[in-house]
Amino acid sequence: MFFIVTANGATGPVSITCETPAEAFEAAVGLMETRGTRDVLIDAGGAQYAPLEFRLRFLSSGSEPVSIEAPETRS
Repeated sequence: MFFIVTANGATGPVSITCETPAEAFEAAVGLMETRGTRDVLIDAGGAQYAPLEFRLRFLSSGSEPVSIEAPETRS
């Protein structure tokens, strides 16, 4: 299975194809940290997930807490 990370960037749509869930999650977090990027989603087998939901479904063992740090905002 492959994973497609999509977002809307300042210059238009962004799409990144990844081979593993961890790679897809890292790409999504990287896009969320990019100023002007919004609507970040990860497509897994035709279903779309927000990054946190994707992490819970594909990367969490269920026994450890899951958190995502919010990107820093600049004034």
